[in-house]
Amino acid sequence: MTQNMDERTAEKLRQARTWQGRPPSETIGFDGTLGDLLNVRAAEMPEKEFLIFYGENDGVERYSYADFRAAVHRAANYLAEGLDLHVGDRIANVAQNHVNTVVLYWAAWSLGVTVVPVNVGEDDERVHFIINNAECKVVFAQPDYVARVAELRDSLPHLRTVVQVGGDVLLADADHLFHYESQSYGDIFMPFESFGPSQEALIVYTSGTTGAPKGVLLSQYNLLVDAHGIATWHQIDSEQRMMCVLPIHHVNGTVVTLVTPMVAGGSTVLNQRFSPRRFWATLVAEGVRVVSVVPTLLAYLLEWEAAHHDFGQYDLSGVPPHHLWAGPLTVQLAKAFEETFGVRIIHGYGLSETTLLLRFPAARSG
Repeated sequence: MTQNMDERTAEKLRQARTWQGRPPSETIGFDGTLGDLLNVRAAEMPEKEFLIFYGENDGVERYSYADFRAAVHRAANYLAEGLDLHVGDRIANVAQNHVNTVVLYWAAWSLGVTVVPVNVGEDDERVHFIINNAECKVVFAQPDYVARVAELRDSLPHLRTVVQVGGDVLLADADHLFHYESQSYGDIFMPFESFGPSQEALIVYTSGTTGAPKGVLLSQYNLLVDAHGIATWHQIDSEQRMMCVLPIHHVNGTVVTLVTPMVAGGSTVLNQRFSPRRFWATLVAEGVRVVSVVPTLLAYLLEWEAAHHDFGQYDLSGVPPHHLWAGPLTVQLAKAFEETFGVRIIHGYGLSETTLLLRFPAARSG
C-alpha cells in the first residue's frame, strides 16, 4: 500500500496506525476476517440469538447465530456462484434497514466483496455518482427502489446486474430476485479465493456538502478493531444486547450495532424504522443495554411523551445511559431528556474516515 508513497508520507501513515506503541503489524482484537468471526461465534454459541429484527407492522424475526450463519452462507454461495462475484468486487446496496441487508453485508464480507451502502434519501444524481464512482458490478435494491436504479443503469458502465431484495414477484426492471434464488444454495460456504483482514469491507460516501461525495474506504480490520475498541471501552460483553434505530447505510449503524455485538458475542435488535411509539417497549421487551441515537430522535421521543404520556408504564431500572453520536447536542435537549426519562446521555464523536469512533467521553453531558 505504501509502495507509491514518499518516505515522509509512509512514516506518517505508520505513526497514524500505531496505537500505544503497538505497530500496525500487531493485530488488536480478533485475528481474522469478518467471515472467520461469524464462523467462530456460530460454533461457540449456535443457539444464542444474534439478530432480532423489528419490521413494519410490528412483525418480529429472530435469528440465532447458527440461523444467521446459514442465511449468510447461502447468500455468499449465491453471490459467488450465481452472480460471479469475486474478492475485490464491489456491490451497492440501495435499501432501508432490513434483515436482508444485514445478511447481504456479512455474505459479501465472507466472500471478500466490498459493500457500498447507498442512502435512499439521496437524489438520483448523487446515487448515480456513488454507484459509478465505486465501480459497482451489482446493485441490490429493495422493490421500492428497483425502478429508480433501472433508470440509471444505461449510464453506469460497470453495472452488469440489478438484484431485487424483497418482494415475492420479480419486477420488470430487476434481473434477479435475491431471496428466492439464494435459497437454492448450500448453507456451508468456503471462500473460493483467499484474502485477509486488510481486504476492503465498506466504501462509505460522506455528505459531500462542498462538492461531490467522497468515498471512505474501510477494511475488514478497520471494522473489527473499532468494534473491539467500542466493546472494550463500554464493557460490552456476550450478556448484553444492543439496539439499532439508526440507518445501517451509515458507519454508526453498521459498526456500533451490527459488528460490535458479533465481536462481543452479544445480540442486536434491528429496527426497520425508528418509532417513538414502540421505542421504549422494544427496549424493555428485549432487555436492550445499549442504544445509539442522534439528537433528532431524542427530540422525537420527548414530543411523543408530551403528547401521549405513556412512558410511566415501562420499567427502565436496568437501562444504562443512552449512547449518542452525530450532530450537535444542546445542553437544553440533554437536560430535558434526562429529566423526563431519567436516562443519562453519553455524548460521543466520530468520523466515517476513522471507522466512526474518535473519542467517547464518559463525562455527563452538559
